[in-house]
Amino acid sequence: MQQTILIQTDFSEDSLILIKSAIQNSAHNKLNIILVHGIHLSDSITELLFFSRSKLLKQLSNPVFEQGLAEIQSLFASSIHSLRIELFSGFNQASFNNFMSANKVNQIFVSNGYHYKKQHKMSMDISSFINKSSQQKTQLSWSRPSGAYVPMAVAH
Repeated sequence: MQQTILIQTDFSEDSLILIKSAIQNSAHNKLNIILVHGIHLSDSITELLFFSRSKLLKQLSNPVFEQGLAEIQSLFASSIHSLRIELFSGFNQASFNNFMSANKVNQIFVSNGYHYKKQHKMSMDISSFINKSSQQKTQLSWSRPSGAYVPMAVAH
């Protein structure tokens, strides 16, 4: 049975650890994983006309995150059906609930030990929407390894 899970990301090494933990804690064979990053869209018509999702994702991402994501997809290929990054730009709980419904999210993975870091001037923390959601949430035990980023293949 395929399940769709949602994980908030700030494109940091820490959010990679959450992805790995979610995969390891899931009892399902194939997962659809949606990494969500909240953004505030401008009210300016000109800025909205020239807004580019792909440009923003390039600005938010970094080589360490991309490498870690590729490693996760390689290591857990048998458990991942799809893994994608989405931007959420709503302002209220109803818009978040609609986002969840449209993406057919079954479960949200969260951790009390993980603290979102604003990566861009347009970034926003969506944890309040996640906490108020009626969707099933799974708490992950999370702790940041000491030192620099350790490739997933070594971090078992």
